[in-house]
Amino acid sequence: MNEQPDGFYVTAFDDTHAHPAILSFNPFGVGSVSYPNNQPRLVVDMKGATLYREDGTIERAGLWETPRWYKDDPDAPSIVKPAYLRLNERLALDFHDRVNNELVFFCDGEYKYWCGQRLKRKDGTYLDNHNGKYVYGEMAGLYKVDMPATIYERSEAIAAAAGQKFSISDTLPGLKDIADSCTKQAHYVETTETMKIQPHLTPSDMQKAYATIHPEPLGGGSRSVDRFYAEKMLASNLKKAAEVKRANLTLEAGRRRLPAITRRYYDEVLQLCSDNKQLLMVCALGSWSKESTDMEKALEEVNATLWKIFEDKSSDPKKVAPALRGTALDGGLNLPYRLVRYDPTKEHLLRDRYKVDSVPMFVFYYNKQLLGLNRRWNGYGQTRNDLLAELRKQHENGERGRFLPEDYVVTPAGLMQ
Repeated sequence: MNEQPDGFYVTAFDDTHAHPAILSFNPFGVGSVSYPNNQPRLVVDMKGATLYREDGTIERAGLWETPRWYKDDPDAPSIVKPAYLRLNERLALDFHDRVNNELVFFCDGEYKYWCGQRLKRKDGTYLDNHNGKYVYGEMAGLYKVDMPATIYERSEAIAAAAGQKFSISDTLPGLKDIADSCTKQAHYVETTETMKIQPHLTPSDMQKAYATIHPEPLGGGSRSVDRFYAEKMLASNLKKAAEVKRANLTLEAGRRRLPAITRRYYDEVLQLCSDNKQLLMVCALGSWSKESTDMEKALEEVNATLWKIFEDKSSDPKKVAPALRGTALDGGLNLPYRLVRYDPTKEHLLRDRYKVDSVPMFVFYYNKQLLGLNRRWNGYGQTRNDLLAELRKQHENGERGRFLPEDYVVTPAGLMQ
């Protein structure tokens, strides 16, 4: 276990002459496990873990968390599952996740080395063993190094018994080399009295680790200053996004019913919109026409968005707006477009002025002058986006003075589409 400013690194080596590394984990829970032939066996990263067979094929792969876009998907990636891997005769890995992993060392008992993200145990220790460690007193946290190890006696007994039956000499080719190789591979893990158990990471240790991973800029900058400017830039970007959303009228604000317009106050409403530089849209609709009811929904949605953005007022879809008069008793002076409803069954003004005898029909005014009469929006559209495009186009035509003649009437040849 190698202590660094950012935490503890755990590495396990195989008990062979070449001493290959068969396990390695860093303080962030990222690591890998290998077979004795150096082929990958388990690979753990920040996204998930993959378990391999010895031939190199994938046995099982999973993620720590399934992404939201895989909800209710039968082919979604699976969650990482625990696994118990026997690394060699003395070592095993009890793998659960990036935090709760145990490297088990078998030697007159089980010594457990916890490896994973930010090693931290509830009892304040990194290592835990079932026997052979002082718990109380001045030696708390240290190993009992004077425990009798039966493995040495057993090894010597086996060697003595083998020596009585066999005599190693140079008479047989290669036998001496085998004996020398076995002698070189006979080594043991020694634990000294100076091995102490380190406490868990404190907040100051975490700050030192962060400072080591993210050092101060060479140009003399400061992380706090950089964070200040980053937060300021983020706030500016959010403000710009809100302005774009406002300009495009993409805010969802529910529905707001259109106020009615009557013959009595028709010209006064035209004067009101002219004084406030507003585009007036008169919507002739009929409840018996499905096309009218479908387009009325888009009109009410856009009307609610206009009142929410420019007047900061929420809308109630069940509330019936009062008939519009020449005075803005209901407000709406900041609206760029004013949408009103015209009932052709009660009023005949549009029929008398423009020969309108069918629904739906939409009449646009700017500066008290007629801009257009259309049955559709933005060509042949009927959606909310088509309505917004039509409003912008008619408003631009009004500012540029593209008006229709005062004696304009609806005819099959002259109707604007």
